[in-house]
Amino acid sequence: MTFDFHLSKTLQGLEGSIAALAFSNDYRYLGSASQNGSGEGIVRIYDVEAQFQTFWSHRRPSQFGVINWDRDCRLIMGTVTGELLMISPKAQKLHAEPDVIHTFSSPIKSIEFNKYGNKMLICAGRDINVMEKTNANYSLQYLPVVVSSAHFLKDQRHSVIAFLHHGLWKINLESGHSQWIIYPENRIGGTAITPDCAVLITAGSRKGLDCYSVSTDPWTKISTSLGREELPITSNTYLPIRFMNRGRAAVMGTANGRAVIFNAEHGERIQTLLHSSDVMISGLACHEEALLIVTGNVDGKICVWVRGPLESEQIPYLRSLVLVMTVPTVVTEYLRAHAMLILLVLAFMLLPSSLQHDFLYLS
Repeated sequence: MTFDFHLSKTLQGLEGSIAALAFSNDYRYLGSASQNGSGEGIVRIYDVEAQFQTFWSHRRPSQFGVINWDRDCRLIMGTVTGELLMISPKAQKLHAEPDVIHTFSSPIKSIEFNKYGNKMLICAGRDINVMEKTNANYSLQYLPVVVSSAHFLKDQRHSVIAFLHHGLWKINLESGHSQWIIYPENRIGGTAITPDCAVLITAGSRKGLDCYSVSTDPWTKISTSLGREELPITSNTYLPIRFMNRGRAAVMGTANGRAVIFNAEHGERIQTLLHSSDVMISGLACHEEALLIVTGNVDGKICVWVRGPLESEQIPYLRSLVLVMTVPTVVTEYLRAHAMLILLVLAFMLLPSSLQHDFLYLS
């Protein structure tokens, strides 16, 4: 397995520290949450097909900690003051106000959806909350469990709960009953689960990455990789991590401005992306269809990485079109047709005049 990502685009005009990044389920939009020095929270939606132009933005007195997208292509946002907000790009208004779904009493740390899109797990402070969607609206179901992050398991009736200090738990979402599973050697930071809910990966605060098989009981540890000497991180830092390539690889942010891509099966490092020097990576998003990685840091810088060589150095404008041309839509087909027409016209103009005359005569 090999990867060769290249920096394709850096989004400009941002402010504050990037707190979270997330693609919509159809990969049409990229959401970003950031916070500036005055304590304001800023959320933006970028249109991927329009070369990441800002589609929607919103400022709020409270800072945003996490974002995610539901199945209806609505951006769900959580703030440090406990507000759970929602906005749909279909509103078609640059500064439309988001709807308030619910207000919790503690900061929202995590938002996850089950595979059916009808339930949402929200980690707010020391509590995990389940919200169920009915007629496009979400209603709250409370579970008194102390957590820091959570993921649905394959049967959708259970979830894995990651504690910062107390390991991994398996929770029955219908009864609220819990089962102690694994107690790692160090604190658990960021976590990610494969699309088939079979493998969980955790970013340890001191010893790197641990992979666990969670498809059967009891859960088993598969591997440990990227130790602290290879991947400098601080002991109390939450580092983002995402699976990619259908769960066969993963990418993790580091405290020194790099994103490391590694083989999820045996932990081998595949590629290191240099986002910036010595500035912590605080947000990650992976676009499976267009083979994109987006990284964001605490200084507010967002970088877009595209897989494969960009054979466009001799055609300056083609480099900026790579992101658009990788997304199969009516717009891209229109652009491809016009690009082909332009190439045919240029080829015709390079023909000798006699051949041009003969071609027009035959036509």
